[in-house]
Amino acid sequence: MKERSPENTSVCISLDKALLAEIDKRAKSHGLPRSRYLALIARHAVTAKGGAPLPTPAAPESPQPLDLTAAVYDFLLLAIPALADFESRKQAEQVLGTAPEPPEEIAESRLWRFFLLERDEILRHKYLRSEALREDIGLQRAIKEWLQLHRALWAAAHPPAD
Repeated sequence: MKERSPENTSVCISLDKALLAEIDKRAKSHGLPRSRYLALIARHAVTAKGGAPLPTPAAPESPQPLDLTAAVYDFLLLAIPALADFESRKQAEQVLGTAPEPPEEIAESRLWRFFLLERDEILRHKYLRSEALREDIGLQRAIKEWLQLHRALWAAAHPPAD
């Protein structure tokens, strides 16, 4: 059995068998173990003050699960700092009136807007985990943790907007 993190604890709850079967089915459809699925649902309900955190797997808008390969990690590891550098240069150059603008077809794309939202979530995760541990966890660790622990549920709840 996997040892639990010191920040976590276990709880015992009673559920209707049919409800538990539905929970297991939904967790499996998102590629998550039951306890992780329930923890993410609870966290979302607490931080979002209720509401349905996940679309039903049968919903037509549900995104397909992504194969999170090393290439995705490598891309995020390069893209997030590069984008931060671009934004800081752009802000500095706006004072001079020479700030570059990304091509319109990129800046207006759904994929770009989705990436910016995802980047913000990763940086938020890095900040919160670093604060909790009272040390900077670094971007590499933040990306890995976020991909492993949060991305599947976050992407299901935030499909790219039209």
